[in-house]
Amino acid sequence: MSIDQNHKRHGSPIFYKLLEEMAETHDKKSHDYASNSDPAGNYHFAGQLSKLFDNPDDAGFIGRIGEKIYRLANLENGNKVVRNESIEDTEKDICVITALWVADRRFRRIPIQSVSNQMSASDAAQCEIIEFAKNLDVEGIKSIINYLRRAMSDKELASKFSE
Repeated sequence: MSIDQNHKRHGSPIFYKLLEEMAETHDKKSHDYASNSDPAGNYHFAGQLSKLFDNPDDAGFIGRIGEKIYRLANLENGNKVVRNESIEDTEKDICVITALWVADRRFRRIPIQSVSNQMSASDAAQCEIIEFAKNLDVEGIKSIINYLRRAMSDKELASKFSE
């Protein structure tokens, strides 16, 4: 049953406007992150990557990194023209998420007593991120991305996804 074009919607016009905005955002992002044949491929890939870690704190970071790696592969392997953020922005996102993850892992290894004596947990994590980011340059970013690409093509790592 189709709805006539002149059919007036019931309810909040703001709600329907929001749905239109969400559909436009979904269309732009879906183009870059997924394919029509596998519209949720980025989530499936990220979910598989996150299984590599037992700690949910690690899994969360890995899942986000996985989404960004999947986006890069989708754009580059599909020879797509980017509709949303640039490839360089995605590469930077991977580095930022990785830096945040490293900072979080280091923070989790610090005994709570020594952190509380020196600074707040949030301050300690921010210091780790700043120190890591200071040492990143374009070559550092490229090497992280190349490492991730090699890791994803590694047969041993790939076999973990089929378990």
